[in-house]
Amino acid sequence: MPYTSDLEHETDISVALFENAFEAIARVPIGHDDEAKIQYSVMAGLITLPEETYGEGAMEVSFEVVEISDASPIYYCDGRETKNFLVSEERRKVLDIVCLAVHTLVERRNPKLITMSTKYGPTPKQALMKYELVSKTIRQAGYVGGSADSYNDLDLWMFIRNA
Repeated sequence: MPYTSDLEHETDISVALFENAFEAIARVPIGHDDEAKIQYSVMAGLITLPEETYGEGAMEVSFEVVEISDASPIYYCDGRETKNFLVSEERRKVLDIVCLAVHTLVERRNPKLITMSTKYGPTPKQALMKYELVSKTIRQAGYVGGSADSYNDLDLWMFIRNA
């Protein structure tokens, strides 16, 4: 049996939060493959950055789709890697879930500074548009900022909490 979406009833979406003093992780199940015994989830995280470099209250946001099975988890940080199981109409729903997970974390932790970067470079234009949607989500949570200069082919974003 191939990938089966768990997002058919979007009102039933539940965000599981895991956190300690240094990080917060949000996990949202998005699908499964019963035959292969695989669970697919969106995972987003806020990880504390070194205070001596970024100042107090700085965190980095990241997100990916994770495939969990009896083997080691597989983390998909590049949308091109998910095309073998996420069909086009499902991809927008998953991006909405990424934004929901990031918004939940940002609202919960309320960091002073948020950074975000691509995992690989150079970044395709379509992927940059997805990062811009996540950026919009962060700004809607009360932050100002956006893209910064790229570094080593990685695209960067920075946001400061609006006072």
